[in-house]
Amino acid sequence: MSEVWETKDGRRRIRRDPPTLEEAVVAAQGLTEDFKGQVEIVASLMEVSVDEARGAVLRMGQRKGVNHVTVTESDLYEDYGFAEFNGDDSAVNGCSA
Repeated sequence: MSEVWETKDGRRRIRRDPPTLEEAVVAAQGLTEDFKGQVEIVASLMEVSVDEARGAVLRMGQRKGVNHVTVTESDLYEDYGFAEFNGDDSAVNGCSA
């Protein structure tokens, strides 16, 4: 599927690919861990039967756990010895004025 139009610089096209069933499964897995909930989400997003959605969720399997790490500004200062830069270079350890 693509859309074409003329501009002063020539023809422009936008390619529009509809989402796939697999993408809907990944989205559903990101929203809930409940298998039945995932099937319902996929069925409603892709407008497919519940049986087809169930097959897709089973085929894709459960999503692997993803570890998230959040680093705060204070972590950088405390754990890695970064000094807060406030415009005064002499306040930073190791810098000579």
